[in-house]
Amino acid sequence: MIARGPGTDAQVLLVLVTATATDTDDAPVWVTLTVGEAQQAEVGGGATGPEVARRLSRAEVCALDLDSPGAPFGLTNDSQPCWLARFDFSDHPILNRQWMQAQQTSAASAAHVLSVTTSAGTAATDAAPVHVRLEDVVGQPLFELGVLFIHGIGPHGVRETLVRWSEPIVRFWRDRGFLIAEYTHRETDDKARLTLKRWVQTHQLCNRVALDGIAKEVTDLSAMEVTDLSESERAELTRPVGLGLCRAFAARAEDTLFSDEAGQPSSTVVRLSAIDDHGSLREAHVLFSEAHWTKEAFPPTNTELRRWLREAVPVAVISRLHRLLSTRRTELADTAVTTTFDRWRLSLAWAVWGAQLLVLPGIYVAAALCLQLFVRTLTIIGILPVPWLRTAVRAIAGALIGTVGQSYSLQTSVIRRAAIVSSVRRNLAWLRGKCSRVVVLAHSQGAEIARLLTLDDRHHDVVQWYTAGAGILPLNMLHPKNVASPRTQRIVTLAEAAFAALVLALVLMAVDAVPGLGAGLADTLVAQLAALSPVTFGAMYVAFLVVVLGLAAGGPSVQFQLRRSMLHKWHDFYASDDPVPAGSLFRSYRDKLKGTKAGLPTDSRIHNTRFALLDHTTYFNNLEQFVGPIAVALLGHVGLRGDVDAEGKAFSDASRRRDIITWVNLVVTLVAGALAIVSFAWSALGPTGRLWWLQWHAAAAQASGGRDAFVAAWHAGVIGQILRDSAVSVASLVVIVGSWFLCAWRLHRSKRALLADLAEAACVTPPATSPGPS
Repeated sequence: MIARGPGTDAQVLLVLVTATATDTDDAPVWVTLTVGEAQQAEVGGGATGPEVARRLSRAEVCALDLDSPGAPFGLTNDSQPCWLARFDFSDHPILNRQWMQAQQTSAASAAHVLSVTTSAGTAATDAAPVHVRLEDVVGQPLFELGVLFIHGIGPHGVRETLVRWSEPIVRFWRDRGFLIAEYTHRETDDKARLTLKRWVQTHQLCNRVALDGIAKEVTDLSAMEVTDLSESERAELTRPVGLGLCRAFAARAEDTLFSDEAGQPSSTVVRLSAIDDHGSLREAHVLFSEAHWTKEAFPPTNTELRRWLREAVPVAVISRLHRLLSTRRTELADTAVTTTFDRWRLSLAWAVWGAQLLVLPGIYVAAALCLQLFVRTLTIIGILPVPWLRTAVRAIAGALIGTVGQSYSLQTSVIRRAAIVSSVRRNLAWLRGKCSRVVVLAHSQGAEIARLLTLDDRHHDVVQWYTAGAGILPLNMLHPKNVASPRTQRIVTLAEAAFAALVLALVLMAVDAVPGLGAGLADTLVAQLAALSPVTFGAMYVAFLVVVLGLAAGGPSVQFQLRRSMLHKWHDFYASDDPVPAGSLFRSYRDKLKGTKAGLPTDSRIHNTRFALLDHTTYFNNLEQFVGPIAVALLGHVGLRGDVDAEGKAFSDASRRRDIITWVNLVVTLVAGALAIVSFAWSALGPTGRLWWLQWHAAAAQASGGRDAFVAAWHAGVIGQILRDSAVSVASLVVIVGSWFLCAWRLHRSKRALLADLAEAACVTPPATSPGPS
C-alpha cells in the first residue's frame, strides 16, 4: 500500500498486487479497497466500487519504489508479475471521507485498518481480504512530477509566471491529445474503437466519478453509446488485443491555487491520462509552481544605480563585442552544410558577420555613451524643484530600477542577493516536499539564481534543469570580483575618459551658443570634420576598431562555479539573436568541463524571431524548438511519451521549417525596410521634400494649428501627395507587414504538422514505461 501525500493531505492510494507465479491469463484484476472492515463491492458500484489494476513492467515497479530501486518493495524475483490499482480521491470521494476519518481517530480504532480484496475476471470474490495497518502504508510525495518556474528581471506579478509559462505546455499536451484522437479515428475501424470504448467504460472507468478528462476522450472514441450491460453481457466482453499503442490522451487541470501568502506559492495541478489499445489506463499528476522573487529585489537608489551603471555599461559593451568576435565566428565555422541553399545562407551569414564587425563597435560605443549621458542627466534634472519634471524623472528612473536594478540587487547587494536566493530556495523546497521528481525551468536572470541554488545541495530529486536566454555569463562578468580585476578597470577607465571627452565637447558647444560668449568653437569643430578626407576618416575608424576589438578579444574576466553532479541534468536554450546570452554559454567552457567525470551539459540554438529586440521575450512562442521539446520531455518523466526516435525526427523537421521561415522573414524585413528608408529619405531630403513642406505650410496657415492643421492638410490633398510620392516606401512597408502575417501563418501550419507527427509517434509505438506513472 502506498499513500501519495502524508496523513490527511493524501490524494491517491496505490495498491501493488503480486502473484506467486507468472500468470498468463489476460482477465482483468479487480481490487477493492475499504477503510475498516472489508466490504463486498460489485462491478458498477459507483464511487464505492473496485478499481481495475494495471499490469506493470519491472522498470515501472522499480520507478514506483523511491527508496530501494534495486529490489523494489523487496521483490527479488524479476519475473514475478505485479499489478497496480490507483484510487484517486477525486474519483472516490467516499473512500476519501473514510480515509480522513481514519486519520483523525485514535490508533486503537478498527478504522486504522485498510482492507484489500482482489479477484480476477469479476469483482465478486470469496477470497479473504488482506488487512494493512495505516502505519504500514508507504508514504510518498503527493505528485509524480513538479515543475518550478523562475522568472527573470522585470515587473512580474504574483502568479503571472505560473499562468504565462504553464499555459503553453498544457495547451501543447491538450492539442497533442486532440490529434491522437484524430489519428485513432482515421486509422482504426469503428468496431475496434467500440470494443475499446466498451471495455474501458465497463472496467477502468466504471466506478469513477465522471470528470471532464480521459472519460470525455473515451466517450468520443465511438459514436455508439455503451448502455448499462447485464452481468452476463459484461462477462462476455473480451479485452482489446494490442501492442500498448496510445489511443486516447487527456490533460486536465484539477486544482489551481493563486496565493499571495508568504511560503505558499501559486500552483496548479494537471492530471495526465492515457488509454492504450489494450485497455490499460496510465495516469500521473504534474504540479506547476512559480518562484516569485521580485519582491525580494529591493530597488537601489538613483545614486547606487548610477554608480553601478558606470562600470556595468562599458563591461556589457565589451562582452557583447567579445561574443560577436569569438562565439559568433565559432558558430558559423561549426555550421553543418547539407544543401546548396544551406551553403548560400552560410556565405551570406559570413558576409553579415563581417559587416557587423565594421558597424556594430561604433554603434555600441555611441549607444553606451548616450546611455551614460542620459542616466547622469536624469540625476541632475531630478534635483530641480519642478514638480512635473521630478515626476517624469521618477517614472523613467523607476523603469530602470525595476529592470536593470534587479541585476544590481543580485550582483552587488549582499543582503538583497541572499533574500532573492533564499526566497527561491523555499519555493523549491516546498515543491520537492510534494513531488517525487522535480524539473526547474529558469529564464534570463532566473538562470543565474538557479545556478546559485545548485551550489547549496546536490538536489538528487531534480531530474532536469532548463535555462532559456540565460543571463549567467553577463551577470558574472558584472560580479564585483570580476569588475575589480585590473583588466576590467582599464576598460572602465577608458570608458570614463571617452565620456569625459563627450561631456567636454557638449559643454564647449553649449557655451559657444550663449550670445556674447561665442568663440566659434562649434563652427571650428564642424569645419575640422568637414575637412577630413575619406582616407583620413577611414584610418581613424580603423584605429578605433583596433582599440575596441582588441579590448574585446580577451573578453572581461569571468569565473563562476558549477556543481558537477548537476551538469548532466542541465540543458540551455539560447535564441539566435538573443542579446542576453549572445550565443552558447558552454562553448567557451566545454574544454574545461571535459575534465570532469560527470556528464556534460547540453544546449540548443533556436530561432524565436531572429530580431534582437524580440528574441529574449518570445521563448514561449516557439513551440517547435522550445515549448514542444520541454513538454514532451516532461511526459517522458512520467512515462507517457511516444517513440523517442520518431519524436526526435518530428522535432528535427519542425526545427528546420522554423529556421527557414524565420530566416526568410528576416531577409524580407531587412531588405524592404532598408528600401523604405532610403526611398523616403531620397524624397524627403530633395526637391520633393521641399514641395511637401510648402504645401503643408500653406494648408496649415488656414488652420489654428495642431489637429486642425492636419485636417486642413488632409483635405488639401497634402497627405495624399506625400503618400503618392512615397509609393515605394509604402509598398515596402506593406511587404513587411505581409511577410510577418505570412510568417505567422506558416508557423501555425508548422506547429500543426509537428503535433500531428508527435501524435503519430505516440500511436504507432508502445509508450515508454520507465520511469512510469502510477
